[in-house]
Amino acid sequence: MERFGRIGTLAFIAVLWATGVYAAGPATQPPPPPAAQAAGPTTYAVPPAITVELKGKTGGGGLGTWIPVISAIIAAIAAISAAGFTATQGARSQAQLQAGRLVHEVTLAESGRVHDRTSEDRRLEQAREELRRNTQLTEMEIEQTARKAVHEQRIEEAKLLHLFFDKLVSTDEREQRLALFAVSAFVDASVIEQFAAGGGVVTAGNLSKLAASATGEASSAAQTILNRGWESARPSLVVILNRASGSESAAVGFFITETLIATLLIAEVGGEVTVFWPEPKRHVQGRCVAKSVSAQAMLVQVEREGRGPPLSLAPPDADGAVLGDALTLTQLTHEGRLIVRTGKATGVDVDNVRIHAGGPNPIRLDNLIETDIPSEPGVGGSPVFDSRGAVVGLLVAGSSRFGVDGATAPISYAAPASELSTLLNQAAAAVSA
Repeated sequence: MERFGRIGTLAFIAVLWATGVYAAGPATQPPPPPAAQAAGPTTYAVPPAITVELKGKTGGGGLGTWIPVISAIIAAIAAISAAGFTATQGARSQAQLQAGRLVHEVTLAESGRVHDRTSEDRRLEQAREELRRNTQLTEMEIEQTARKAVHEQRIEEAKLLHLFFDKLVSTDEREQRLALFAVSAFVDASVIEQFAAGGGVVTAGNLSKLAASATGEASSAAQTILNRGWESARPSLVVILNRASGSESAAVGFFITETLIATLLIAEVGGEVTVFWPEPKRHVQGRCVAKSVSAQAMLVQVEREGRGPPLSLAPPDADGAVLGDALTLTQLTHEGRLIVRTGKATGVDVDNVRIHAGGPNPIRLDNLIETDIPSEPGVGGSPVFDSRGAVVGLLVAGSSRFGVDGATAPISYAAPASELSTLLNQAAAAVSA
């Protein structure tokens, strides 16, 4: 009722205003139309969607003179009523929207869901926290200073990327690697992710070297990119532990059948080992059923309760790794981290490789695959895949140390999958016997 009272008051004021304006004459109105005007329809424009049509003469006084005023009053009342209704509905809609948003925010808070923040948000938050710790600025000054600092940082990044762009897209891997390492020390992790978007500006091999050697956000971003698409391999990977000798030996293993695991040679045939899954944590007992000293590999058999999904071995009659082939090393740390690294075959059928296998003297190995993939400590036994997703080797030795300038390169060695096929035949013969 109060709203209608206000509308009535406004309508009355509009009547007085229209009357006064009309009576004021030419002093406050545009020049009147000519006194002598042909008879016929005349149209007056009033607020939208309202048109009044008058028939007859428009000159002179009388009812024809007041009709435009009355029409304007009616239109004003209609417009005021509509505005009041629209404002009320708008206020209700806004209140409903606000209530819905608050409910949504409460729901998110209660469920513990946190939206991903953009790199800009992360940078702003870091800048704010640093200013709060080290300055006595007000919150408004902190906000302004933080935004200015982040903006300037973005400008410097753009300049840096422009400076190194030709090198980043170079087909010369050494040039590309130098540029990538130079840029990664200064840019945000999101920039590293953009390098790999849509096939990537930089090679996976150089991303692997960045992940292995750099620290901080750049390294983590590179590793995240490399791991994409490989989570499906995790259930096939296990950690093999041998505590029989009094000191624990450990290696990575992977299923090549549902109950047979290929791994690094850390036990004798018939020896008991523990097969461990870091995530979710569980373990079963296994037994070495075949070994190859020349390949530093063995097979472990588990009972059916310990079975896992097997990986595909390259066929025995296939050529195996070919020089220059793209290869991927999938590593599982004892803490359960999946670390995927990519490189290429830098040598095949490599002989006279000497490795330290825990004894006093190094062991000579022949017929190995050499790669430039950096590997982590303690992940011997990890599978090496070709570009088709078949296992072509088992990691027996490796290093992640290398020079960014290419003076020294990471070298990893893998026993070829043909050795694992031979072990499978040995295990099958032992079972049939």
